[in-house]
Amino acid sequence: MSYTAPVDDPSRHQGRTRAIPYVEGQFVGHVYVPIKLEGALLSMLREVVQSAQATDPGWRSSLDLEDAPATASKVSMHLSLSRPVPLRAHQRDGLRKEVRKAAAQNKQFTASFSQLAILTNDEKTRTFLCAEVGAGHQQFQDLSSSLSSYIASLRQLPYYSQPRFHISIAWILTPPTLPTLTDSGDGQESSATDEFLRRTATSVGELQQKFSDRLLELGRIDAHSVEVRIGKETHKWPLVSSP
Repeated sequence: MSYTAPVDDPSRHQGRTRAIPYVEGQFVGHVYVPIKLEGALLSMLREVVQSAQATDPGWRSSLDLEDAPATASKVSMHLSLSRPVPLRAHQRDGLRKEVRKAAAQNKQFTASFSQLAILTNDEKTRTFLCAEVGAGHQQFQDLSSSLSSYIASLRQLPYYSQPRFHISIAWILTPPTLPTLTDSGDGQESSATDEFLRRTATSVGELQQKFSDRLLELGRIDAHSVEVRIGKETHKWPLVSSP
């Protein structure tokens, strides 16, 4: 019996490519806290995305996907606690057990977004417009850190040593790193990627200035559970209820 691996065709995914190449018999795990957006907070974040798109039409909303159109009154987002974790079939139960244990050891809590920011993926192929957590950062870090030893035992990278917990509300393709002459014309080379990131950082800084007060006012979120997605399967466990 022959088996044809999925073809990574960026043209079918708005230019996106796989962060982890497909390997037969391997599954990718991802641990996160589901975050429900609704009401005034969701409306404001949609405004942020629309403002970003007015500056650069290349921005694509992460809030309004095919299964969550722009008219949806509620949107579920993922706040990552891990990087994508490659797993062999026999390792899937181990990760699920660790996530279940982490949920049983951590209480439900309320957090809030404190600022807008840009982040890039490890491959430097996409740039994300994010709402970043302020209050609640330590609780998210406690959850993430409780998985680090197990993930390291798989010889995979735990989450970042200085994590910036966030949800991504929009994304844009990052230009490839190509040498270009600097504006001064002095023959020195600068990266097209660096120029793009500087320009984007300036734009997002303006968005932060415009929306900061409303984000601080409306940006409260609740962390009630933790989920792990492995391949196409998702498992969810509640955090400990406060008495």
